[in-house]
Amino acid sequence: MLSILFRYYRVRVGAYFATSRGAKIITSGIFLAAMVFLAFEVYLMFRFGFRFIAHDAFLRDALLLYVTELFLLVSFVLIGASALASGALSLWRAEGDDLVMASPRYGLKPYLALCRMTLSSLWPLFVILIPALLAIADAYNMDAFGIALSLASVLTLVCFGALTALLLILLVGGALRLMSFGHHTSFVTQKAITIASIAAFLFILVGVWERFRDVDLVTLFQSRMLAIEVADLGPIISQFEVFPSHFP
Repeated sequence: MLSILFRYYRVRVGAYFATSRGAKIITSGIFLAAMVFLAFEVYLMFRFGFRFIAHDAFLRDALLLYVTELFLLVSFVLIGASALASGALSLWRAEGDDLVMASPRYGLKPYLALCRMTLSSLWPLFVILIPALLAIADAYNMDAFGIALSLASVLTLVCFGALTALLLILLVGGALRLMSFGHHTSFVTQKAITIASIAAFLFILVGVWERFRDVDLVTLFQSRMLAIEVADLGPIISQFEVFPSHFP
């Protein structure tokens, strides 16, 4: 399925550059250069921050864990938002899936939508996640195995974010379908699903904000406990263990 999807996008890219090639190449080059510049700035920012953290014996592990968990959570939210926007369109547009929908394998449509949602959500991976990973590897002298394992984790995070967005859309659609029983008008429309999915996503964000609103960082990092040499990681883990971004 993925090979067919990548072949489809390769044909689409070729068709895009078939006309006005010069102007489109310049536009694409400017966009790519902007992404590379942003990724480089993210790398420099995180490298400076992680090098500073690495020199603090008391907060070295705890602060690294907190920053990493918070960073993964924010990236997960960005991936989910991007995938949600893409999925709201992919599930309703043909996107070359006419033959699939007309065949007995029409059940593959959600999987094709998931692949598209995942591909459209890769920008945080290249702009934020990989530069931050390289900064951590530079600050903490991470070996090749550690980098590969961390890269596998962030790839899992991207797939998990896209899958979560798709499940949210399907759950909202199922709920609207149940609400349609007994009514002459169906609530299962693209507009209704899109609005309800965005509302559900914002409701989840409010729940995340409520969990962090009253966090006392001094207590979290045990800064007043002078008897201990290294901050305990337990309170930080318990703060993030309820979020999907914690598992990868």
